[in-house]
Amino acid sequence: MSAVCGECGVPRIVARTHTWRDGCIVDDSSGNANFCIYEVSFHNSLFEKAGAQLGMPLDNLIVNAGRQASARVIEDLLGAHPLLEKLVFKAPFYRLTQKALVDFGQAIGVGDIEILEHRKGHSGVIRLTDPYHLAHCTAVVMGSMDVMYGYPVALSSEEEEGGCILRLRPGERDETVKEEAFARLASADLKPRSLAENLALSKCKACGAPSGIGTLYSFDVDKGAITEQLNQERVILIGVYSLNSILRELESELGHDIADLFIKAEEGNFKKKLAVTLLGEDLRDMRGIRDYLALRGLGMLAGMKTDGDNSSFTVENVYIGPIVAGRLLALCEYQNGRKCAYEYSLDANTLRLSIRPGDEG
Repeated sequence: MSAVCGECGVPRIVARTHTWRDGCIVDDSSGNANFCIYEVSFHNSLFEKAGAQLGMPLDNLIVNAGRQASARVIEDLLGAHPLLEKLVFKAPFYRLTQKALVDFGQAIGVGDIEILEHRKGHSGVIRLTDPYHLAHCTAVVMGSMDVMYGYPVALSSEEEEGGCILRLRPGERDETVKEEAFARLASADLKPRSLAENLALSKCKACGAPSGIGTLYSFDVDKGAITEQLNQERVILIGVYSLNSILRELESELGHDIADLFIKAEEGNFKKKLAVTLLGEDLRDMRGIRDYLALRGLGMLAGMKTDGDNSSFTVENVYIGPIVAGRLLALCEYQNGRKCAYEYSLDANTLRLSIRPGDEG
């Protein structure tokens, strides 16, 4: 059987385990919002800019948050089947589970994952080729290993051309992990509210994924890469847990709200995309914007008002508010042809955003 749906091209392992509903990409077992679709260039630029502005490297934070998120996604997939959860990492089943985890990682766009050697409890060597972000992709693999072994495993990384080699030291705990900080990075359940006016997305009749996903993106599961058809740029199905955790941890470490920093970074990235594509023409009304956000798992646009050049938005089930706010800000600036000011609030995962032209913001 092909790894992707013959009708729409979406990886079967994703379509079978997740549903697009209430503005989110939801794990069928746990009901948690697991993923959103995000541009690789945005991801890498965001953390490069944030690190530079904050004056601190973010790789360790990204690794720890991404590691937690990866483990959480796998636990969500297994959580509805307690017996299965007990068996999948035991002989003789763990090799099948191991292959399934590799397939899943490649389906969400992590890169090409090759297990060169793994004897559970003895040794492990993994090659990661063309990762979208070395630290974050390393974290995805580490999280998988953490679940397999039941604790944070010791893993060393050696960079090589085009990626890295990861060496597992089974039986050894990662002593660099500080239990308090590691626990703090674990997100609470990100269960989207069931909305009264849920958007009915057209579905592929063969696999049930939104038909728009197969039209907008192409999936190369052998290389572990997802490409957006619009401008042939690489995207990923990134863990909502990891981005949510990184934002919370930065605010905890710095002691103040850093939403503005992330909003401005996203605004700049999305404005560049709007300038070189025709995407902005599809986002001129509420339906267009609502479809755009929902298909990418960024939330459900519940309200939109315009008064001249002023606009206001209400987006529910938002777990990475600054990213959505930054995109809406960039869209308004693109349409108005000038810089805008904004007022932003996020309460109980509901984003409220007001935008007006004329100020630097």
